[in-house]
Amino acid sequence: MSFENESIETYKRLGIKEITGEWKISLLEDVTRRVKVGFVGSCERFYCDEKDGIPMIRTTNLKEHGIDNSDIKYVTKEFHEKNVKSQLKKDDILVARHGENGKACIYKETTEANCLNVVIIEPNEQRMNSLFLKYLFDSSIIKNQISMTLVGSVQNVVNTKSIAKLLIPVPPNRDQDKIVSILSALDDKIELNNRMNNVLEQMAQAIFKQWFVDFEFLNENGEPYKSSGGEMELCEELGKEIPKGWRFGQLGEIASYRNGNINPNQIPVGTPYVGLEHIPRRKLDLDSFGDSSELGSNKSCFEKNDILFGKLRPYFHKVSIAPFGGVCSTDIIPIYVKKEHYFGQLAITLFSDDLINSVTQSSNGTKMPRTNWKDISQYEIILPDEQTSGNFTNIFRDITEQFQVHFKESERLFTLRDTLLPKLMSGEIDVSEIQL
Repeated sequence: MSFENESIETYKRLGIKEITGEWKISLLEDVTRRVKVGFVGSCERFYCDEKDGIPMIRTTNLKEHGIDNSDIKYVTKEFHEKNVKSQLKKDDILVARHGENGKACIYKETTEANCLNVVIIEPNEQRMNSLFLKYLFDSSIIKNQISMTLVGSVQNVVNTKSIAKLLIPVPPNRDQDKIVSILSALDDKIELNNRMNNVLEQMAQAIFKQWFVDFEFLNENGEPYKSSGGEMELCEELGKEIPKGWRFGQLGEIASYRNGNINPNQIPVGTPYVGLEHIPRRKLDLDSFGDSSELGSNKSCFEKNDILFGKLRPYFHKVSIAPFGGVCSTDIIPIYVKKEHYFGQLAITLFSDDLINSVTQSSNGTKMPRTNWKDISQYEIILPDEQTSGNFTNIFRDITEQFQVHFKESERLFTLRDTLLPKLMSGEIDVSEIQL
């Protein structure tokens, strides 16, 4: 397809070098097999249990590195079979229509799935590497164009026809493959760090259960306490036996929260900002943050190693350890330990399903329920002796230190990736002679 000079000039204004050699420009629809929107509207009445249904991918499930499976809904097979146009195939590009407009990821699964309020793009593999197209959506080349085509008076929505008419660079297939190899190598290492942290997190939870639920912490002889005959005594409040010297208590005895807000004008330049959108669901390690320079309302302060607890819709299970100090949304409660030896127990307890369920039941509000520090602080716990809690914290500190090592490495990789991505996607870096 040929373009008028006006189109080329527009393209250059989006940050692309002068198109020369084998690089060409094209409309998105010319290098794809289909560009269409999935099911639009409400489908809650078709939700069902996982064992009986088909995954329903929503805008909130779209993350830069893939589908977030922590909050997947499922629809009936009848709904899935009826709505053919919103069925997904492996390597489809999924683009958010609202919320984070234009956010894209690849559907990498081979299993059946459907989607809601999502634009579906099926690349033509003979002309466009699907990962290359996904990286284009991460770049300013497409983001700038999308921002100029949003529609809607109340909520900005990505227009499907506008997506089809996006101008994109189309390098030769060999160059697309090289660019994808460079960027995906960085993404793979970031994902490996995430998986390693997930394993470490599970280890911490397993040790916590062994010590504080099964009471099989190691005694002075290095033997499991309860099964080796450790002395137990009845805890009347709980109606069960616990190790001698341990007692019933509440979470507020070992922790408190940072009260008070800070005006945006008082926030030092460069201070990290953490919003609810930055705290992942069901992950103790915080893996992203924002910039505080453009904040327009009061925020809360937090310190390194505070536990950031999302109080809005607590059932979203947003609880992470801060790897740095900064400011956060007032919908986040920064919680800190009063005595260091309780840190490990505090973190795992706040992260537990039992605590989340407890504060969810007592939260206020129907559509936007919120919990509060009072309810969290009254959560019932067992308080061990100082030596046992200190030993667990020592183990847990080693784990969180690895969290932070991986976080810092991933942060450097993100920075490198974000530096390279626009240069690679625009052709500023010539990959034709790179041998991979």
